[in-house]
Amino acid sequence: MMMRIVCTLLLYIGVVGFVNGQRDSGFVDLKVGDSITLGACSHAQYGFMGIDIVTKTRWIDRGIPYDSVSGAGFYYYFFNEGDFDSRRLGCEYSGKKFKVVGFQTVKEDNGKERLIIFGRINNDPLTALWIEADEAIAAKELVF
Repeated sequence: MMMRIVCTLLLYIGVVGFVNGQRDSGFVDLKVGDSITLGACSHAQYGFMGIDIVTKTRWIDRGIPYDSVSGAGFYYYFFNEGDFDSRRLGCEYSGKKFKVVGFQTVKEDNGKERLIIFGRINNDPLTALWIEADEAIAAKELVF
């Protein structure tokens, strides 16, 4: 499963990089634990259009396992149960780094898969970045 996610991410980044002519090789090997810099903010009024910041305001610990080395289980660990405050990531985060903590593929009703990258900013365990990989990469909101 993890290999499929990494390969999918490499494909997404490679295709977008090739189309935009941004990279020599066209590929980035992105793993859990890597740091990524937030690029330019897409919209001055609304913030990063492909990145949301989610704060868990009420945590119910159900003992769901999460492997912080591989990122396996992060989605279920963080988003399983509780209350959340979610909004677009503001432009004040432009240029800041975050740590990749997990990946998740989401299958749409039409069969298309979306890749989600989860990140932590400021090492806050109650806050996660929800990054729609296609949108954020196409809008140059991520710098590799």
